Amino acid sequence: MNGLRLPSQWRPVFASLDARRSPNHSCLLPMAAQQSQSIQTLLEAEKEAAKVVQQARQYRVQKLKDAHLQATKEIEEYKRAKEEQIKAFEASHAGSTQSAQATIDRETQVQLKEISELYYKNKDDVVQKLLGRVVLVNPELHRNLKKQP
Repeated sequence: MNGLRLPSQWRPVFASLDARRSPNHSCLLPMAAQQSQSIQTLLEAEKEAAKVVQQARQYRVQKLKDAHLQATKEIEEYKRAKEEQIKAFEASHAGSTQSAQATIDRETQVQLKEISELYYKNKDDVVQKLLGRVVLVNPELHRNLKKQP
């Protein structure tokens, strides 16, 4: 053609047209039919390509939905397993907490009983010692007090 740059897919079509063109341009009608057929073929190929692209998109969307559902199921299973572990842990440690509390309560009662017994046992001796110190007073000068000359 006269200095026009054609896309690579159209070059063979126009090259065949240039080869068939006669000096009197009488065979332009069959060339137009061939061009129409080539264009029709290209349109059909474009439709087929659009169908393939659409199917690929649908396949991708379906795969994404399936992956999302699978991930949701796995998350739910993981949650359920962790909740069961937590319940088992609480159950196993709840008994030990109760038994530890009962042991501490028993030890506390024993210690309170011992303190009460010691109180009643030594009460009279302590009262006598306190009264003895309060009643018996020895008047003395304090050691820091100097005697005056």
